[in-house]
Amino acid sequence: GVTPAKFFRILRLAHGHWRLLHSDASIANIADDYQFADASHFTRIYRTFYGITPAQARKLSPKTCRKTMQNLHSDKRVRDILAGGLSILA
Repeated sequence: GVTPAKFFRILRLAHGHWRLLHSDASIANIADDYQFADASHFTRIYRTFYGITPAQARKLSPKTCRKTMQNLHSDKRVRDILAGGLSILA
């Protein structure tokens, strides 16, 4: 199972990821809005989970970004989250 703390971190990260790809908000604002300590902390967690930095992700189209990140992960659970959202954690 997934601990509540990890679930909420993934949830905040997923929302931040969506906003990163679908808005012009700065990485610092996204980090602040989703309660990460700062942009550096958001970037570190983002890279750990998604395999690329938020700045790298922002340069890709949403579809390309999703495929790129799916290909970087050998963990099926992570690939499923990247492919279809957070329903895998429910």
